[in-house]
Amino acid sequence: MDAPELSIIVPTLDEIDHIGALLDDLSLQLGVRTEIIVADGGSVDGTVPLCESRGARVVSASRGRGVQMNAGRTHARAPLLLFLHADSRLDHPRQLAQAVAAWKDMRDERVAGHFQLRFSADGPRRRAFIWYECLSALGRPETVNGDQGLLISARWLGRLGGFHETLPFLEDQDLGRRHLAAGGRWLLLPGRLHTSTRRFDREGLGARSIQNALIMALFSMRHPVLFADADGAYAPPGKGTAAGPVLARWIDAIAADLARRTPRERLQVVQQLGHYANRQGLWRAFFAVDVRRMGEAAARVHPCLDAYDRWLADPTDHVAVDTVLGMLSLGVMAGIRGR
Repeated sequence: MDAPELSIIVPTLDEIDHIGALLDDLSLQLGVRTEIIVADGGSVDGTVPLCESRGARVVSASRGRGVQMNAGRTHARAPLLLFLHADSRLDHPRQLAQAVAAWKDMRDERVAGHFQLRFSADGPRRRAFIWYECLSALGRPETVNGDQGLLISARWLGRLGGFHETLPFLEDQDLGRRHLAAGGRWLLLPGRLHTSTRRFDREGLGARSIQNALIMALFSMRHPVLFADADGAYAPPGKGTAAGPVLARWIDAIAADLARRTPRERLQVVQQLGHYANRQGLWRAFFAVDVRRMGEAAARVHPCLDAYDRWLADPTDHVAVDTVLGMLSLGVMAGIRGR
């Protein structure tokens, strides 16, 4: 048998309701030699025998997405790796062949590819997810997540040190930061990666969106509150809601942490929070205008975002703006907690 060109690695934990559809899609792929490695973190719902019956190679690992994906890559035989979530679906039978060809055309192993998302939402709910779909096409810092897929050279991933194994979540963002810091670039791959709305359905679109923003702000600050109370931040499939109670606990913990600090330390925390809002929040506001005006086309053409980048990004990168935005962010959190 010829060696595979592409090793597809899927971390799983009780994914029997979703993994079968992905395996069906993968079995139909044409024009590229693949192997499928399922890195399982202790499923008890039949995920493992299902995957084995479909011809996937199952690797057992300790629970944790970073640990599982590292375990999967150590068994991969191809020089190019594709990491997918179990609830992902592909567009068409030549999607992976086209993705591999697009990556090879870049002639640079420091390039890592990702797909634009397509959420499984119809009717009135569809409009609410267009923002996330357009955002997933930009390739800006902190906009590339694991659910968009990750196509990456095995050698480059090794040079980056693989996935962080002690983080309870955000291993994708951690790798993305190291990838860009080491001189890597993002490539938007052809085709869409379809994904479910199950987390938003369980927790509510608004609550999940607010918590996502707070998660990334705390992560950027390396604030101890984030991982000291990580339970439920991303609930396992079928394990109930997470956003509301955890969000309230985090806001209370942040307030308690600020109360213990000196005025100077308190100001530093406010400025750190504001800096994140400045560099990751303002441009999103301008992009939201593009999405509202142009719908799905904003993924490709975004004049308001371009205007922000050209005229406002540098002038607003100032500690005074950080301070104001930090105070506003705390006010918003206080308002949310008081509801």
